Amino acid sequence: MFEYVDGKRTDNQRRDAAGRPVFRHKALIRYTADAAEEVALVIDSAAPLGVLKPVKLDPARATLTVRPEDAYNLALTVSASLLPDSKGGA
Repeated sequence: MFEYVDGKRTDNQRRDAAGRPVFRHKALIRYTADAAEEVALVIDSAAPLGVLKPVKLDPARATLTVRPEDAYNLALTVSASLLPDSKGGA
């Protein structure tokens, strides 16, 4: 992920509040056993998360951002740090 200044992309890597580079992954948030929503997961790990592998986020550092994607849909972004037992893998 890159930083944007005045609406234009720069060559600078985007970083979290602690100064760590962050990376965007596609993920699902599961609400119930049969209901989930796709989100952009912005975390401090470039490692692949694996397919349908549950990951645990640090709740002290997790934020959910909701914005209009278009006239009919919302885009959800979760920014967080992975807990140590959830580091990515295939």
